[in-house]
Amino acid sequence: MIKYLLSLTLVFLTACSTTMHTEVHLASRENNVCKNLIGNVVVYAIFVDSKYSKPWSEYDIQSTLDSINKGMNWLMAEARKQNHYLNIEIDHHKLLKE
Repeated sequence: MIKYLLSLTLVFLTACSTTMHTEVHLASRENNVCKNLIGNVVVYAIFVDSKYSKPWSEYDIQSTLDSINKGMNWLMAEARKQNHYLNIEIDHHKLLKE
């Protein structure tokens, strides 16, 4: 019985790994908010405090903005490789100290 299950698993895994990978483009891509990421783009980060979490510290905010910047730089580099113009800027709401 174990040999049968192992054989069946092996056949299943082999069949799954040999499938052809295709890229699917949906017709609705340009008909909703999912536009091409080209040109000038602004990422506006919003940091929300809730009663279930600790408030965002200045360190948390800067750390998150640094991570977003790293991702934005990677995206802009990939766009340049594809000969697309992409300029991403980040902005966020500055907390007012009371």
